[in-house]
Amino acid sequence: MKKFITMILISVLALGVSAQVLTSRTYNKPKGKTQWHVRVGPSFNNIAGLGDLEFDESFDGYTAKGNFGTSAGMSLDFGFSKNIGKSGLYWGMELGLGTRGFTAKEEQSGGGEDWSAKENIRTWNIKYSPFTFGYKYSVTDALKIDAHVGVFASYDFAGSISYSGDGDWEPDEIEPAWDDIIDNKFDVGTQLGIGVWYKRFNLDIMWQRGFTSMVNVSDFDYSDSKSGYSSNLVLRVGYSF
Repeated sequence: MKKFITMILISVLALGVSAQVLTSRTYNKPKGKTQWHVRVGPSFNNIAGLGDLEFDESFDGYTAKGNFGTSAGMSLDFGFSKNIGKSGLYWGMELGLGTRGFTAKEEQSGGGEDWSAKENIRTWNIKYSPFTFGYKYSVTDALKIDAHVGVFASYDFAGSISYSGDGDWEPDEIEPAWDDIIDNKFDVGTQLGIGVWYKRFNLDIMWQRGFTSMVNVSDFDYSDSKSGYSSNLVLRVGYSF
């Protein structure tokens, strides 16, 4: 009887020790760390796919020239990143507000009428990055280099067009609205970026390239019909918490 009781006590004690070890291992098992962040900064918006498009046409003694340029905007993003294993790899998501757009400049000379005009087209959008994959290289415990790549989707909900000119230039009686110029309010594309983290502070440079037609040059009465796509360079400062 005593031997039986002793065996039971030893078994219970062994079971308790095993459970404690298992619980300890489960508790100490490394888990992916989630880091939330907010980023804000200026953006430089243009259109890609048109190359260095510039028309130079002469007709009835007139010479007309035009080209596209950069429009200033902004970006505000809120998101998170989650470690993948013990390495510096991570994945994440972002949701925010942004802009896209461009400038169109036209000049005409000859025939006694010299003028130049500039249109600045800017749209505001809601943007969402469903996934981003990146890698943080630790230079020191506090300093990390962060390279990342992902995809995004955006929808333009508002916009504006501003006009300026000189010489004999006069605006048309009926100017087009921003959504008459933009081919598609919805855009999807890819984004690439690299940045630096110092403790909880971040400086990030990101380039975005859209895949849906943003504008067609035929809308500007050019002889060629060719689509342009959003191309944005974004400079952001961030903070993680």
